[in-house]
Amino acid sequence: MADITKSNEFLKGFHDERDRIKSQLNTSNSPSAKELQSIGGAIAQLSSSLQASVSFLTSYDQRLCDQDLKTLQEELEKRRQLLPKSRFAFKKKAAASGDPQPSPSPKPDSPNLTTPAENAPAESSADIRTSNVLIDKQSKCFISSGTLALPSTASDITISNLDHCVVELKSAAVRPTALYIRSLRHTVVIAGMVNGSVRIEDCQGCVFVTGSHQFRVEHCQTCDVYCYVSSIPVIEDSKGMRFAPYPEEIPSNLSDPIKPSQHHLVKDFSWIRTTPSPNWVTLPEEERANWKNSLEQLKAVADIGSGASTLVDTIKELFPITDVKIGP
Repeated sequence: MADITKSNEFLKGFHDERDRIKSQLNTSNSPSAKELQSIGGAIAQLSSSLQASVSFLTSYDQRLCDQDLKTLQEELEKRRQLLPKSRFAFKKKAAASGDPQPSPSPKPDSPNLTTPAENAPAESSADIRTSNVLIDKQSKCFISSGTLALPSTASDITISNLDHCVVELKSAAVRPTALYIRSLRHTVVIAGMVNGSVRIEDCQGCVFVTGSHQFRVEHCQTCDVYCYVSSIPVIEDSKGMRFAPYPEEIPSNLSDPIKPSQHHLVKDFSWIRTTPSPNWVTLPEEERANWKNSLEQLKAVADIGSGASTLVDTIKELFPITDVKIGP
C-alpha cells in the first residue's frame, strides 16, 4: 500500500513537471539558447527523479514516463536545430620554418589518421549550435580533443556516423554537459566524464568509456560499455551488451563525494519478465581491456601517422568485440 501511495504521489508530480516543460517549449516559437539550456536542465532533473523512483514504480509506469522524457528531449532537439549555426574544423599544425613543402599524397588505403577518409568531405568539421558540437561522417581515423577546436565552455557533444574510428575526448579541458552517440560501427569512444546524460543509439561492435548521471542505450548490438553512472542505466531494443566499471587507468576527475556506480544494475525496458534479461551481462574481468596498454598503443599509432589499415588492425587486436560479425 505504501508503494502505491508513493507511486501515485510521484506520478502526479512527474506529470505536472512534464506539462510545465511542454508549456515552456510551446510558449515561444524562437526560444533563446539560454532558455533551451534551462529547459534541458529541467528535463535532466525530471529524468533523475524517475531513476530514483524505479524501486516503487511498475514497469508499465516506468515505460510511460520514459516515453514522456523521450518526447520532451526530441522536442528540445528540434528547437535546438533552429538556433544559428557556426562552424569550426580540426586544428591544423603550424608549418615548419622555411619554404612550405607539399605533403606526400597518401596511399588509397592509408589516409592520415587525423583527417577524413577518402570518401569523406575534404575537410572534417564540427558544427556548433550555440554550445553544441557535432563530430560526424568519419571513417578509419583517430579523433582526439587535441585535434578539435572544442569550445572553452561546457557543450553538448554529438558523435555520429563513424566507422572504424577512435574518438578520444577524455583530455578535453571542459566536461561535456551531455553526450549523444548514434550510428557508429566498429568504433572506440573514450569520452571520459560527462556532467549530465549519455544517450547511445544504433551502434554495433563498439566500445564506450564514459561516466554520467544518466545513461541510456537504444537499438544497439554487441557493444562493451565501461562506465560510471550514478543512476540505474537503461537499455531498450538492444542485445549483446556488456557492462564493466569505469577503468581506473583513465582519469575521471571524480574528486567530489559520489554515489557508487550503478553500471551493474542495468534495467532492460524490452524485458518485462521477472527473470534476468538475456540482452546484457557484466563483462568478465578476464575479457576486459588492458586500458594502460591500449591507450599507449592507440597513441603510438596516431603519433606516427600510420595508415588507416594499421588503425583498423590495432582496434581489432585491442578490442576483439569490434571484429565480431553482426547479423541483420
